[in-house]
Amino acid sequence: MSEVRVLKDEEFPEMIRICAEAYPSMGMVTPEDKRQWEQKFRSSRRDPTWTPYGLFRGGQLVGVWRNFDFTLNVRGNLISAGGLGMVAVHLAHKKEHVAREIVETFLAHYYERGDAMTTLWPFRIDFYHKMGFGLGGRRYQYRVRPESLPKGRGKEHVRFLGEADIPALNECYNRIVEKQTGMILHNEGRWHNRFEFWEKLRSVGCEIDGRLEGYLIYSFKTPDNPVSFMDAELVVNELIYHTPKALSELLAFLRSQLDQVSLITLEVSEDEFYFLMSNPTIASGDRMAPTYHESHVAGLGIMYRVMDLKRLFDGLRQPSFADDQITIEIDLSDTFLPQNDGPRVVRFENGVGKLIDRSAADVKVSLDVAEFSSLLMGAVGFRNLHTYSLARISDLGFIDRIDRLFAYSQRPSCVTAF
Repeated sequence: MSEVRVLKDEEFPEMIRICAEAYPSMGMVTPEDKRQWEQKFRSSRRDPTWTPYGLFRGGQLVGVWRNFDFTLNVRGNLISAGGLGMVAVHLAHKKEHVAREIVETFLAHYYERGDAMTTLWPFRIDFYHKMGFGLGGRRYQYRVRPESLPKGRGKEHVRFLGEADIPALNECYNRIVEKQTGMILHNEGRWHNRFEFWEKLRSVGCEIDGRLEGYLIYSFKTPDNPVSFMDAELVVNELIYHTPKALSELLAFLRSQLDQVSLITLEVSEDEFYFLMSNPTIASGDRMAPTYHESHVAGLGIMYRVMDLKRLFDGLRQPSFADDQITIEIDLSDTFLPQNDGPRVVRFENGVGKLIDRSAADVKVSLDVAEFSSLLMGAVGFRNLHTYSLARISDLGFIDRIDRLFAYSQRPSCVTAF
C-alpha cells in the first residue's frame, strides 16, 4: 500500500537525489551540486503555486513530483488548472507503476479540488496520452543569420532588464496570458526564481511611454563548428510582444548583433513567423524534394486534459465558440476518470456551451478525452480528427458545423517551464 503526502523539508535531499538520477542532464553530480540544488529548491518556494509531493512504499520514498495550482487561459477564459511537474521515480523502482500512480494521485487531487483542466510537459507523449492528455500547440525553432531579420526603424526603446524590472516583466507577460489560449499566469516569485536559477540567461525589453510592451530572454552558446573563439550563437528562449513596434525593435536588437554572432536561434509559436525574415531558410541549407527549402524544426510539448465537462463549460463564460445554435451529445472515453466517461449533452448558443439534462441532440460525437482536450484547446480541428478516425459522428452532414464551432483563431501556446 502506497503512502502519498507533502514532503517535509528534511526530505528534500532525498528528493534531489532521486531527481539527479532521473534527470542526469540537470548536472546534479557532486555533493556540492546537490547542496546547491537543494538550496535553490528551498528558495524557489517564494513561488507559492507549487507543492512537493512524495510517494512512499514500505516507508521508502520511491517517487516525487510537484503539484502546481495554475490559472490557465482556455479560449480567452482564465480558469484554475492543475499542473504536474518534476516527476521522478527512484531508479530501483522503475517498471513498478510508480509514475502511473503519481499521475492517478495528481488527477484525483485536482478533481477533488474542483478544477476542470490539468496540464503537464510529457517525458513521453504516448505515456500521458493513454492517460487522457491531449497535445497542445507546436513550437518552431528557426536558426538563421542575423541579417535575415528586419532592420525596422531602430531600437531606441530597447534596454536591458534586471531584477528591479520583475514587476514590469510580470505585468507584461500576464497581459499576454489574458490574450493567448494555453498560457499560464505568472507571479513575481516565479520571475525571481528565473533570475536566480538561470544565471546564463539575459533579458532585454522594449519600454514605450513607461510601459514594457515586449521582451526577449536569450543566452549565448558556442556553435557546433566554430570558426574561431569569437564565434557565437545567440539563442532566444522567449519572445513576448504586444505591438508591432515592440516586435520590430526587439528584432532590430537581434539583427544588430551580426558582427558578434553567426547564428540566431529563435523559438516561437506563430505558424507564419517566417514571413518577416528576408531569408527564413535554415542555416544548414538543407532541402526537400522537389525544391522546398528547410526553414525550421517543430516540436510538441505541452499537453492539456479536460477533467470534467460540466465544470469546463461552467468556467468558459466568455463567448468561446462559433455563434451557432446547436445541441451536441459529446460521448467521451475516459478510462482514468470514470466520472468524466460517457455521454453529456451540451447546448451551444451565442458562443457559449452549457450542459443540459439528457434530451434529444442534433448530433452525437464520440472521441477519447485526449483528442477532445486538443480539440477544445484549438490544437486540432474536428474534421481532421474525423478524417484520422480519431472521432466519430452520427451524421456526416454536421461535420462542417462542428469543425467551425470548435475552430479557434489561435493555436495554444505555453512558455511556462514547470
